[in-house]
Amino acid sequence: MDVKQKKTALDDDSILYQKRDDTIGKKDISSLSGRQKLQYFKDYYLKFCILAVVLIAIGANLVYTIFFRHQETILNITAVNEAALANADDLAAFLKSSFQATGKDQILTVTNYNLDDANQQMAFTTKLVTSDLDVIICDRETFDSKSEAGFCLDLSSVLTDDLLATFSDHLVTGQIVERDNDDQVVNTGEELPYGIDISNTALYTYYGGTASEAILMITAGSKHQDNALEFIRLLADWTAPSSQDPEAAPAKSQ
Repeated sequence: MDVKQKKTALDDDSILYQKRDDTIGKKDISSLSGRQKLQYFKDYYLKFCILAVVLIAIGANLVYTIFFRHQETILNITAVNEAALANADDLAAFLKSSFQATGKDQILTVTNYNLDDANQQMAFTTKLVTSDLDVIICDRETFDSKSEAGFCLDLSSVLTDDLLATFSDHLVTGQIVERDNDDQVVNTGEELPYGIDISNTALYTYYGGTASEAILMITAGSKHQDNALEFIRLLADWTAPSSQDPEAAPAKSQ
């Protein structure tokens, strides 16, 4: 062997110089029975096919949501602690009908939160600070806390004269309170009607509200203020259907 003519020290018959025969694997697979081929597919390809399908589905859903599906939020109502509504879903359905928001992409929610639960407290606070809540129905302690922090809308600036007159005996005042780093009060704002006690309204009690004090407030960051005001008008005007009309009554909560 003339080593001067060789570029490597490998023998001429080294496996690196041998031509690969791709038909070996094909022959091996073709010799398998139908059941063995199925098992071979499951062992080597199934998980990749499933992953590909999942990724395609996620991608298609994302594209549809971003470019084609246009959801419209009508109103987000939240009732907290003892002011919760036993038939919240029924109220949401009634309000969707009242607002003629019957489309599947029109969103109107009525949700209960227990603020003594850490997870629900976090979810509620997140929605509040990101302006994803329009109306809050709550106890006095929660109302005082949120009005002091500036989360409530002054109702005297947005309610019509007739609504102010209707709820004149049920307006609840609050004030914005500024505190320093040591939680000491350094300034207080003017007392204003930030809430309405709706505990005796027919609509609230009909849909499962039992609190002796249920204070409604419109959030300062509400994105659907007009609909929030229409909800207050419904509270003022609505009367419960006759007890002889069983189909009108909401389902009893379990």
